[in-house]
Amino acid sequence: MKTLFVLLLVHLAVCGLVGYFFQMRTETHRVHNPPVEVTTSLERARGEATFLMAEGRISIRFPSALVLYFVFGLISLMAASAIELYQSFFSR
Repeated sequence: MKTLFVLLLVHLAVCGLVGYFFQMRTETHRVHNPPVEVTTSLERARGEATFLMAEGRISIRFPSALVLYFVFGLISLMAASAIELYQSFFSR
């Protein structure tokens, strides 16, 4: 069982590193929008004002091969754990 736990940690570390290096990050900005006032009533009472100058979106996508590797790796580790638990309980 310790071996499967170590394999799980290695699998998660590999997926994390590969995901970090192969992620596809896109940023979209709307820079031509006029400033929008978003002051709350509490800020207005203190004499402050808040404006939203530009807003954007950041999306992160991962390659489908990486997602499949992660999912099927976890499924196979769970299956191996289930087989080992079954054999440890019923092999006596």
